[in-house]
Amino acid sequence: MPRSHPSRPPAAAERHVLDAGGLVLRPHLVHGEGDRWVVPGLVRLLREVSATVTGCAARHSMIDVDTLGRAVVAAALSPHHGPGAHYVGHPDPVPAMELLAAVCERVERPGEGAAVDVATARARAAESPRALHYLDLLTADHWFADDAFWKDLDCSPGEGFARTFARSAPWYRSYVTGG
Repeated sequence: MPRSHPSRPPAAAERHVLDAGGLVLRPHLVHGEGDRWVVPGLVRLLREVSATVTGCAARHSMIDVDTLGRAVVAAALSPHHGPGAHYVGHPDPVPAMELLAAVCERVERPGEGAAVDVATARARAAESPRALHYLDLLTADHWFADDAFWKDLDCSPGEGFARTFARSAPWYRSYVTGG
């Protein structure tokens, strides 16, 4: 059973799809043009603490929006995929520190390059439940390996995070500055 209230409706929907013999794709963090949750949320966290955060050792399953779209189409058209659930993400996990570095280098560098540890960031964000949520995200592993998905589809998971994020960085800069 999902722990958070926002996770319950998607979990219920998944259950209906699986009970009907359908295929469920579970991306963890989706990034790229149109993302209004992952990277913008990290920018809000970094603004809240007026610095980047160090000491985040977690790894994350991530996928860019274009690759996710290709995966959905490939799964829908594949005769090899039956019912079930698959985590869909790039097979290479993205370390939280790499994610934060990419956001700071390519989107916005809050606090003029200052850095604080997780405990200091938590104290600075204590009044912001949303910022604390993102900090918790950065400090807990959320990497789900499911190589069978890509192999069964005979489909490439595409380029890794660094390249796909670099392409979407101009869109993020415009989005987070309201421009």
